[in-house]
Amino acid sequence: MTRLGYGRGENEVYHWYHQMVKVIQGINTDFDVFDAAVSASGDQLVTVCWGYKVKKLTSYKTFTDIYTTADGYHTLGINVTDTGNILVALYNYKESKLVEITTSGQHIRTIQHDTVDKKLLFEHPNCICTNINGDIIASDNRDKVVAVNKSGTKRFIYDGKERKLQESFGPRYVVTDKYGNTMIADYDNSVVHVLNQNGKFIKYLITGELGCNKPIGMAIDTSDRLWVCNTGNKKVIIVKCL
Repeated sequence: MTRLGYGRGENEVYHWYHQMVKVIQGINTDFDVFDAAVSASGDQLVTVCWGYKVKKLTSYKTFTDIYTTADGYHTLGINVTDTGNILVALYNYKESKLVEITTSGQHIRTIQHDTVDKKLLFEHPNCICTNINGDIIASDNRDKVVAVNKSGTKRFIYDGKERKLQESFGPRYVVTDKYGNTMIADYDNSVVHVLNQNGKFIKYLITGELGCNKPIGMAIDTSDRLWVCNTGNKKVIIVKCL
């Protein structure tokens, strides 16, 4: 594993990152944003935190509603698929689901039950991503990560139990690399898990010894580097993916 930051030490990565950042524009809203995504055509999309809407940024730098949930579902994670459609994680206290919609907000399908045993797939879906096969992968705040294939059939469930973790598995953000591997930010254990395409554990990419502390947000850049946002020590750590 290679740590980036132009030769800077681990304790300096956070400060280096902020020296390099330049705010281009700020957009005021009258709502809290939970997650954001950009469509293939450049549309900037957000979900309302503990709200009921998916919104799109207009040319006038204001947000307009494109999708409103029914039956009291809260909007959480959002992701754009390789076909250009939008996946949204929806939660309520009884049951949860993923929905796929168009960029204009037209409902395409709902992913909620296992096609084999008909059980609910999700309890509290949080973040969504897709891999090179088109599999849909969602972190679940109820101690698991769930993957389904393009048709919505369960591929795997990863609960971290075989790792004998010190704390309960606490998945937050999930991302995938160009090889189809899945990286999971485990908030409770301050590590990043790496799974292969079949949901099998490969390794810990970052641990507490390398400065990982309560990780939440992650992203992979065009240089195949993973950026990890840590809330426990106010650091952004950058590492090379597999």
